[in-house]
Amino acid sequence: DAVEQLIAAPAAQRAVQVTEKIVERVVERLYRDREKLPNRRKGYTQKAVVGGHKVYLRTGEFDDGRIGEIFIDMHKEGAAFRAMMNNFAIAISLGLQYGVPLDEYVEAFTFTKFEPAGMVQGNDAIKNATSILDYVFRELAVSYLGRHDLAHVDQSDFDKTALGRGITEGKATPFSKGLYRGASPVKLVSGTEQPKGFASGGSGTPA
Repeated sequence: DAVEQLIAAPAAQRAVQVTEKIVERVVERLYRDREKLPNRRKGYTQKAVVGGHKVYLRTGEFDDGRIGEIFIDMHKEGAAFRAMMNNFAIAISLGLQYGVPLDEYVEAFTFTKFEPAGMVQGNDAIKNATSILDYVFRELAVSYLGRHDLAHVDQSDFDKTALGRGITEGKATPFSKGLYRGASPVKLVSGTEQPKGFASGGSGTPA
């Protein structure tokens, strides 16, 4: 019956119905729910001066080390510029929580040119930026994506005695991935030392 009705319909209506059926069968809308960050989250704060303007970049991370939010604070700028940067950071954070890859933002905002811009002080990897957004997304790319090609100082492996992460690779860690730029802080501690205030004897009682 449906086929007969379609054949009997006028040509214009038939074209519309066929198009709707094709769209229903071919087009599938992919939707991802928002991934909320934990209430107590890891992250880091990076202070820098870009072209004479002080910038604080703060990040928040999911439990697996992925970046999930950013905050950009330029407290000495005008109220309008501060509000614009704050709302821009909120928009980026929402995108990250809805699944937008960080590298898409990096490709979109690095090398953008507007003031303030110039020399960068206080960041050990980035020494120059063409804008605040260029600086922010260079920093995030280096810290979370390992994009050391966007840094002016390659810090991918400064330590000649750097160790691999072995079986802990990919597991949740109690420190910020961005803070250590993707590396794991390994500290070897000798078990012979006792806490201060304890005697050297085997009793384990305070001196």
